Amino acid sequence: MDDFEPTSHELRAAFADALQGRHSSHAPLMTRAMREKRDQELGRTKKVYEEIRIRIRFADRMQIESTFPASATIKDVYAFVDDALVDASDTYMLFQSPPRRDFPRTEPRAQTLASHGFAPAAVLGVRWDDPRKNGTCTRSHQATDAPAPLKPELLARARDVPPPPSFTGAQVPMVRAPSAEARAPEAREKRKFPKWFKSTGGAARVGTIFAGAFGFGIAFDTLTEKWWDHHNKGKQWKDIRHKYLSDDAEE
Repeated sequence: MDDFEPTSHELRAAFADALQGRHSSHAPLMTRAMREKRDQELGRTKKVYEEIRIRIRFADRMQIESTFPASATIKDVYAFVDDALVDASDTYMLFQSPPRRDFPRTEPRAQTLASHGFAPAAVLGVRWDDPRKNGTCTRSHQATDAPAPLKPELLARARDVPPPPSFTGAQVPMVRAPSAEARAPEAREKRKFPKWFKSTGGAARVGTIFAGAFGFGIAFDTLTEKWWDHHNKGKQWKDIRHKYLSDDAEE
């Protein structure tokens, strides 16, 4: 038994069983530390971002942006927004949508921006405690955006966000479909028939039918006449055989 060497089929079966046991519902539960250790052993390392870009968007679509270290917290983002406001005493809430998630200034347990899932970049909205700064919606469902209360020096440095590329009017190459005359030779070349069908001459008859369908009606008429003659001959043979059997019965 020491010289036993498994075949390739047995190796594939054993490998499939191992994968099924690892990823099925009966796989052993693993902690985060165990998963990280397994990934390191397999050479699978998750990409780590050292910096995270955060963009703050106000009701009038004005945006401010900054880069934070991955170890920063949401409190550092609040400090950045406070420094950009005209009146830092205004109270507000940073949120992300969708799905709707609020990020209060003081969290019960400080979490890094990376643990919030912001890497490599995220966009946060501002919801003010004063509803007038959030913009209103008229009865005709038209939104009126309140201006962002930013410092004048920041507004003076603002620039428009480049518009996305437009695909209207782009030239799309036209591909003309092949005509019926061009498809007919290709169809005849690709058509295959079984050997028993070729031996009976059926392939030639079917080819004649297809040719008649593309404009050669005479071939189809000729085939119809041949079939009718064959049918009449068979009928005559049946009549002769029936008469012969009837004569034997009378004798």
